[in-house]
Amino acid sequence: MLSAEAGKFVVDTAKQDSFMKKPEKEMKELLELIFLQAQMQFGPAIRSRWLHAEDDCPGCGGELNVVKFKKKKALSLNAFIFREHGVLIAYMLCSKCANAVIKLGETHPHGTTPLHQEIEKNLKAAYLKHQGH
Repeated sequence: MLSAEAGKFVVDTAKQDSFMKKPEKEMKELLELIFLQAQMQFGPAIRSRWLHAEDDCPGCGGELNVVKFKKKKALSLNAFIFREHGVLIAYMLCSKCANAVIKLGETHPHGTTPLHQEIEKNLKAAYLKHQGH
């Protein structure tokens, strides 16, 4: 699994998970690119980053798994900004929630949906718990 340590996304070999073994290096690099892009776009509003590195989906609590996208297997890697803390939170979704987000994106391109609200609520709580709040 990947985790965030000292402000960087790092590979945590003690928590390796069977479906993530191969893409860890690529995912780490992608997470860094997402963070750098967010910093360029939002400047000092993004002060740090954190990866929700649990094995459960923050949308439904189900097991993380691969998503079929354009007839290929993919991981649903996402991120949002927890503005109150200036942190970019990266996370993965299960295939059920990832497909729901994609479908909802077609009808709510800029809007907030109940699923998005649930994901953000769960991730904010997990981040605050991680920080010891």
